[in-house]
Amino acid sequence: MAPRETVQRKSAAEFFTENQNIAGFDNPGKSLYTTIRELVENSLDAAESLGVPPRVELTVQELSQREIDGERGMQAMDRIDEELFAEAAGAKKKKGRKKKDDDEDEDPDRASSKKGAMLYYRVTCRDNGCGMRRAQIPDALGRVLSGSKYGVRQTRGKFGLGAKMALIWSKKSSGFPVKVRTAVAASGAGDDYDREAGPPGAAHVSQVTLDIDIQKNEPNVLEDSQAPNPERWRGLEMEVVVGGAWGAYKSRIATYLRQLAIITPYAALSLQFRAADGQGKKDVALRFERRSTKVPPCPKKTGYHPSAVNELLLQQLLRRTTQKTLVGFLARGGELSSISGPLAKRVVAECGGGFRDDDDPRALGDDAKKVSRLARLLREVKLFPPPSGDCLSPVGEYNLRLGIEKELRPESACPWAARASRTTLNVHRFANRIPLLFEAGADVVSRVAKTKVKWGAYKIDLKKEKVGIF
Repeated sequence: MAPRETVQRKSAAEFFTENQNIAGFDNPGKSLYTTIRELVENSLDAAESLGVPPRVELTVQELSQREIDGERGMQAMDRIDEELFAEAAGAKKKKGRKKKDDDEDEDPDRASSKKGAMLYYRVTCRDNGCGMRRAQIPDALGRVLSGSKYGVRQTRGKFGLGAKMALIWSKKSSGFPVKVRTAVAASGAGDDYDREAGPPGAAHVSQVTLDIDIQKNEPNVLEDSQAPNPERWRGLEMEVVVGGAWGAYKSRIATYLRQLAIITPYAALSLQFRAADGQGKKDVALRFERRSTKVPPCPKKTGYHPSAVNELLLQQLLRRTTQKTLVGFLARGGELSSISGPLAKRVVAECGGGFRDDDDPRALGDDAKKVSRLARLLREVKLFPPPSGDCLSPVGEYNLRLGIEKELRPESACPWAARASRTTLNVHRFANRIPLLFEAGADVVSRVAKTKVKWGAYKIDLKKEKVGIF
């Protein structure tokens, strides 16, 4: 008799905890890199939403096992029964470990300092963005798939993962909660402030220590308090303690920040890494000053283009619209774009019997046949104008040129190429103003640049000259 199976249900937090590689947490080194990337990009979004040139200060403090145990309130664990560790020690010797590794068994800090081995790091990211209201912090940072970037517009993040995955990785690797300090703009600030600095912060700073219930996908607030804000600082400071491998990914992190400085020359970025030994020899300090103060305009949320909707999406839009008539839904509801009032009436008339201009769209959403008919017609009509570009926020030729000149110092630069690369042909890949460092060569631009472009027609000899594609 076959064993009886039971159906289980898991929360979104449980799913991403068990499948963390989907979000870029493949190994300790990449997990540290992804944590830094998510925090930095959240900070950039927060500052750009105010139209303020971002200033992001990143600190990475390496922690020894003794420091971690001290913060947990744990004493050093002395081995009582050595036989429990005999098999593991013998297996390691069979793999050809050198004699010096015997000393590492007695000194876990020394053993974990090898490149690629997991250590612990306190990552702190501070920005000058819009900050976050006290009541929004738990859901915004402690509930997976909860976010403010859903909809049709260009964003760096969309699915409500980012900072939540950093919290999940912190809980999984170190067990520590996340600490948040934030201050929003002062109420009644008016327009009398420095446009580059932005409005001053509120009189108090919110301080929240946050954990997450993985099974329920719910935030767990451990501490919630307020403190005076005499400097009138505005922004958000987030601190997480995560497992990672700085030695394996420090070059990736440095490259990411440099590429980010190219595509966001209006941002001031800094990184301070402090090694656990406290001697300063392995410390790293990087600073990328801004070259421009021209922040790209914020993308506007727009509706779906009619030719892109399917039955399921159309049904969802119909059920949640606030419009009272079908023509109003098509032309004025905001759920769809590129449909004028007269064109909406022509579309309804083309649908045939059973459709009227004053039909209730929410009731129509419950009729599968009518939804299918309307979706098919919207895809077939050719009179809809192209979608608006207001939902996009391109960096612009001015900023891109400044970023290339500031970081790469090329001999010449134009919006698509610059002679300033280490290799013969180097493609700098970005998406939504985010550097793409992994899976190089798998994109269309790389294939076209390497196989389709006739560089000789531009009097460029790839055997002699170095070309960068942006």
